[in-house]
Amino acid sequence: MKNENLIYPFTAIVGQEKMKNSLILNAINPKLGGVL
Repeated sequence: MKNENLIYPFTAIVGQEKMKNSLILNAINPKLGGVL
């Protein structure tokens, strides 16, 4: 089995505004501790 990193494009996230905002905030400030 290959161990490859899968890339999921940010633009493919549709209708999940809270999740998109969380990912953006975490990218800006990693001290937030991540997204669950």
